[in-house]
Amino acid sequence: MLLHELIIDRLSFDQRMRVLEKLPYKKQYKAIEAMPVIRQLQQVRNLLAHEYNIHHRHKKLSTANWLYLFDDYPNSYEKPVKLAKRRLDRLFGSREFVKQVPGEHGV
Repeated sequence: MLLHELIIDRLSFDQRMRVLEKLPYKKQYKAIEAMPVIRQLQQVRNLLAHEYNIHHRHKKLSTANWLYLFDDYPNSYEKPVKLAKRRLDRLFGSREFVKQVPGEHGV
């Protein structure tokens, strides 16, 4: 069995993100700069998935650092999300990443 089948497939999204953040990269990849946007999207997803009723006075909206993604939706959302996706795709295609994480790639 491959490492991917034994371990990576069983990790949650959050655990996969933590692994990506902690891998010892030799060079500085822009993908690491994409992680805050990915984390913000994770927070949005979790709020939508776990809250029955969300209104403009919701307690989590008062402290949300991701509201800027929806200021001028879809434009304010698409630009940072597409940039984060491109950066992660480049990381996943790099030789260094392929050597560190054998098997299938992607989060």
